[in-house]
Amino acid sequence: MKGAEQAFQELQALYEKIAGSKTYNVSKKISAPLEFESTTVSLTPLEYAYQAKSGSAAKRWRLHHPLKWILSYSSFPPSRLSGMLANPEPR
Repeated sequence: MKGAEQAFQELQALYEKIAGSKTYNVSKKISAPLEFESTTVSLTPLEYAYQAKSGSAAKRWRLHHPLKWILSYSSFPPSRLSGMLANPEPR
């Protein structure tokens, strides 16, 4: 594809800046080609956790935001990202 090599080099340069941060703790190398299980996009309603507190009692709720949506690849839904962040795989 025309311009693909240059686009990948730009992506790699930007990724290395972020990967170098101690905040993310990810591998600094990415290799071509990037593999996706599916290139189909999907829209998912925004869902988030909220902890309501009243005095000494607290209860967790899962809330859905009806007017905000997340665009993602169907093979990588937001719930998968949440699971990966909660239980990182060893490198």
